[in-house]
Amino acid sequence: MCPSPEFVCIVRSTTTPDGHGHTRQANTIHIPEIKGGSERERTSKMPTYRQNDPSKALITRRPLEFRKPAGQVGGAAIRTPAGRAELGFTLDTSESMGHLLEAAANGFNKFLEEQRAAGPGSLSFNCFSSEVYPIHAGVELGAVPYVNRAFLADKCGATALLDGIGAVIKAVAVRFDKLPAPRKGALIAILTDGMENASKEFSKEAIFQLIHYRRTVHHWEFLFICADEAGERYGLSLGIQKANICRFDTSPEGIKLLLDRLSKATAAFRLGDRNFAGYLTDRTK
Repeated sequence: MCPSPEFVCIVRSTTTPDGHGHTRQANTIHIPEIKGGSERERTSKMPTYRQNDPSKALITRRPLEFRKPAGQVGGAAIRTPAGRAELGFTLDTSESMGHLLEAAANGFNKFLEEQRAAGPGSLSFNCFSSEVYPIHAGVELGAVPYVNRAFLADKCGATALLDGIGAVIKAVAVRFDKLPAPRKGALIAILTDGMENASKEFSKEAIFQLIHYRRTVHHWEFLFICADEAGERYGLSLGIQKANICRFDTSPEGIKLLLDRLSKATAAFRLGDRNFAGYLTDRTK
């Protein structure tokens, strides 16, 4: 392939014996000398071979241009303000989470404070046990009240995980689908220490389809936070990518650390960091 109509490339094929009764074929490309113009012009027009290009095309070398990196003023990097966030959070408050609820409440309140400081946004939040308890649906971050252990402990029971996920997706979608284009994706966080055993409204297949649709069509992101390997496999079976699934230590200190990392991951998502999920497991280093 020639780089432009200015060049006529001639491909010559030659065959030579290799001394073992076989022959080798070699192709050479002859490019006529470029005449006229200054040395700089002749150099800039000379074609070069891009080795990593699957098309193996000849390209014309152009002079390098140095520009100031985006988000940099006077040689110093500046922080880009976080965009408006559409967030969803569904929290397991089943009986097995009972000893973690105080730490979970404190961690949620800190998460809320940090997201308020990061910029405007709205939050849809529910808890699930034997049933789903809708707490907030598309409420402005500044208007979301804090929670405490007593508030969460009043909602203990079994584990309607699928219903919790389905409900928070629907709550975020009601607001998201009315936003003017172009719409930035939403982030849904799912935190559970157990397995599905009580859902009535949503099947596993229905949740898979909802997650797949929102991920592929509207560029939503889902974080699945669980307690063990079985939970990781379950998250994968729902259509959540492996990089967005992590485990947490089922202790008050463990859930406190996890929610702190979740806040950092959410802030990174709002800034457009593609590796935002790495903040959950320190994969950002």
